[in-house]
Amino acid sequence: MKITTTLESRSEITKMKGRLDAKTASLLQDELERLAKKGRHNIALEMSEVEFVSSRGLRVLSDTQILAKRHGGRLVLVNLNERVTASLNGPG
Repeated sequence: MKITTTLESRSEITKMKGRLDAKTASLLQDELERLAKKGRHNIALEMSEVEFVSSRGLRVLSDTQILAKRHGGRLVLVNLNERVTASLNGPG
């Protein structure tokens, strides 16, 4: 997984490429924790090049949303493909 983050206006734009799974979720978690420690709680995850999200990846996204809301910010997922959208919506 490749992760890059840029600051635009009042939000961090974090772009991911590859699979967000048990092997790579810690990379995203580390990046999002780094932003939180800097007081950056408005985060947009640009996910157009994410191929797959596992349950571990979903947990990182959920934990990040909770933390952002606690500090008056929010997590926004942008440009999800159909496969990733299906993962987020769950079965059925």
